[in-house]
Amino acid sequence: MERYIERGSGPVVVFSHGSMMDYSMFESQIEHLADSYRIVAYNNRIWARPDEPHNLDDLVEDCRILLDELEIRKCVLVGMSMGGHMAIPFALKYQERLDGLVLIGAGAAAFPAEVQDLTGASFARLDIDGNVPRQWAEDTAQVVFGKTTFESNPALIDYWIDRWTMLPARTVYHQGMSWIYKNDLSRQVSALNIPVQIVQGREETAYLTDWVRPMLDVIPDVALNVIPGAGHFANLEKPEAVNGAIADFLQRVYPDVTAH
Repeated sequence: MERYIERGSGPVVVFSHGSMMDYSMFESQIEHLADSYRIVAYNNRIWARPDEPHNLDDLVEDCRILLDELEIRKCVLVGMSMGGHMAIPFALKYQERLDGLVLIGAGAAAFPAEVQDLTGASFARLDIDGNVPRQWAEDTAQVVFGKTTFESNPALIDYWIDRWTMLPARTVYHQGMSWIYKNDLSRQVSALNIPVQIVQGREETAYLTDWVRPMLDVIPDVALNVIPGAGHFANLEKPEAVNGAIADFLQRVYPDVTAH
């Protein structure tokens, strides 16, 4: 798989994926937006260097390097889960590179200690040779996909479980270690002077919803879109609703663009 894909022309929208995923998780959003915008979706560094430990600061610089290579001066950055955990410190460090920020299933708050312990122990099971064990993939799917998706679209969940079991376990381990113990940036995000859109599945795991609230209180220009019938992977579970939310946000950021 290529390092990134690029579609369309116009104002730039850059997509950064979540753990265990790749840029293909944004297929629906790319198809929906590429008639009006220049879309770039890229793969996290771990697919090229699977055994390399890294942190969110490393991922921030990876994103900045990609923008430089593609001569992208400014863009709207869309980060999903791990990609969103990266996008927040990116925005704080390189705010001049952004026209706006979209966060899907991500927030500025640090995880509570008990969640760090639980999630860290789960990902630590992947510090092994070989691929992701199927039981781990199935257990994780129970956490990240919403109840509605299990009932209405089990094929989507089966597809991603199968994909995850083909990944090197240690690759996913390093991805998890990059964000599980992330810093609390709840106060720092008050410095963001760009439009911010938060997209959250209504069926998101309860403790994950807590990281959104501090951002709503301190970011000057922020909006929350709650997606019914979706869990953590809202853009996969309810793509039409998320496509519409992002398109509306982009129309506000780039009012001169004619949406198709």
